[in-house]
Amino acid sequence: MEFLFLYVEQFRGFYQQAFNFSPELKFSVVLKTETKKNKDYSVNIELNPDFVHLFDSNILNLTAIVGKNGAGKSTLLHCLKLITGQLGILTSSLIFAIREKKEKQRDRVKIYHYQGGGVDDMTLLNVTVNESLEVSKLYDVINPMGYKVERLGLNYNKEKVTGLDFSFMDVCSAYYSNIFDGHPEQYYEGLENLSTDYRVETFLKKVIQENVEEALNKKKETKIVPLFPSFIADYHKRERKLTLQFLTYATSRQLNRLPDLPNAVVIYFNFDDFKYLSSGFNSRWAQPKKLHQFQEIAVAAISQSEDKHENFINLTLLCTFYYVLRWNPKETKGLFEDNLDSALDRIIEEPERIFIHLKNLLANVNLASVELPTMNVVKHLLGKRFANSVRSMRFTSKEDYFQGSRARFEITIDNQLWPVLSAIDDLSSAEGSSFLEYEWFGGISTGEESIMLHYARLFELKAKVKKRPIWLLIDEGDIYYHPERQKMYLRDLLAVIKLLFGNNQIQIILTTHSPFIVSDLPIQNLIFMKKQDYRCTVVNEKIPIGTFGANIHDLFNETFFIENALMGDFAKDEIEKVINWCRSEGSLNQTEKIRRIINVIGEPIIKMKLMELFAKKIGQNTELARLQAQEAYIKDRISKITNQ
Repeated sequence: MEFLFLYVEQFRGFYQQAFNFSPELKFSVVLKTETKKNKDYSVNIELNPDFVHLFDSNILNLTAIVGKNGAGKSTLLHCLKLITGQLGILTSSLIFAIREKKEKQRDRVKIYHYQGGGVDDMTLLNVTVNESLEVSKLYDVINPMGYKVERLGLNYNKEKVTGLDFSFMDVCSAYYSNIFDGHPEQYYEGLENLSTDYRVETFLKKVIQENVEEALNKKKETKIVPLFPSFIADYHKRERKLTLQFLTYATSRQLNRLPDLPNAVVIYFNFDDFKYLSSGFNSRWAQPKKLHQFQEIAVAAISQSEDKHENFINLTLLCTFYYVLRWNPKETKGLFEDNLDSALDRIIEEPERIFIHLKNLLANVNLASVELPTMNVVKHLLGKRFANSVRSMRFTSKEDYFQGSRARFEITIDNQLWPVLSAIDDLSSAEGSSFLEYEWFGGISTGEESIMLHYARLFELKAKVKKRPIWLLIDEGDIYYHPERQKMYLRDLLAVIKLLFGNNQIQIILTTHSPFIVSDLPIQNLIFMKKQDYRCTVVNEKIPIGTFGANIHDLFNETFFIENALMGDFAKDEIEKVINWCRSEGSLNQTEKIRRIINVIGEPIIKMKLMELFAKKIGQNTELARLQAQEAYIKDRISKITNQ
């Protein structure tokens, strides 16, 4: 099922506005008659003679919505989210069309229009359809169907839509955005919401509710639930798990069209800064030097062993030991069966059994002296399940991994990794525990992590969609991307969709500012928008250039509505100041500064013209100045070409 067309009577910044989502069928709306409560429209359908389907057969359609900030791109997605999830609460009269696929039959084009039951000021829309002969040869165009809204109360969830011969639940409507802003995403229901806003809101709401319930069960006097930084750390932990699951899935299927996906994780154990590790102990423990001695013995024992798996387990034990010491809220003398000095004495006396003693020490922690979450972490890390998970890990590097007090492990991303990564994450996410860190192999920037998270959330959708068709709404999915990655965005997105949803029919509607994405699509797959007189409208005038494979400089000029010069406004203002200075009469006290500004201008024609103006201002030969500027430009070009 494909969403073809939408007409909105009034929604936020839209007023009597039509949107074409089909590159093949061209819809237009003509108002024939109207009264205070009714409007009669004619919907005309024609074939686009330039239509070409560029995508895999399961990609029904891909539409990009383009325009300046404030032009209504996100508003259009918000409207689509309400239509596909909660049509009953929309207080805007609509006309919309879908294409329905039928086995061994021609596809059907169905048009639906609002016919009553909503709020009082909604206009009833009557529709007649006129399709061209070419359309009627290819499609069965069904007579328009009116839908009504049954308002059963003030509760939006009780509102019911009648008159539709299909259910939006038959389609998986999904929305992705990585923008963290003030949009209340909890408002949009009935769709799979993959946005950062929704995920953070949902996660914190769940955490707060669990803490409230715990406070009530314990009959605490205070009902205030503080928002600890660890809550956000837990949220990021969940996102990392999802990313790891996607990487495991992609790696196992050799998705080589995405060359930047990491295939390993690097985990660091860093004990170089012992002063940091032992900070805070002096006030409650008389002999911190003994702890230093213990640390040296432990590091020496690990560095002499060649068993990477066992060393990883022992390093985790060492981290767990410091974790307990740093987060014990009471005196260390109550932490173990005897005091810490005596415990360390036993360990130091038998250095060859240091990790056996250390494990026993941690296993016999006084439960009353440690908070429950801390103790649960310790128990998990001491258990057989964790040790077995570590022994199942595959290391990618055979090189020396231990230097001084710093150990580095490269570990293959597969299904065996998350049980380990999840367990040690409880140590590394705790404030003050930077002695254990990890990163994606090769290093990942914020932008690259955003890319992986984008794909990971689509991977999460895979388990929910089953065999249903998908309408995927993406709000600026390329945000945070370098232009080089924007250039790859559409190709890589389609590769991931083929990997994840190769057996599903899918329609993609996305918003973007990127000229690279526009140059990846024919003009028939684009909706250009602008804001005019406080209203968001579709640009109906013909764009004078083709977009598919177009030069991005032309696209900036024509489709992104950048006014005046194609340069930064700051540079433009400074150049205008130079021009005004050159044309003015009088003072020459800024001569050297003006000369320097002209010399750093990159556009050769502007630079040569300014050199002429400058020479005229200071009384030099303008022809000579122009030729000298040309000579400098030619020499620079020759040098660059020669070096290439």
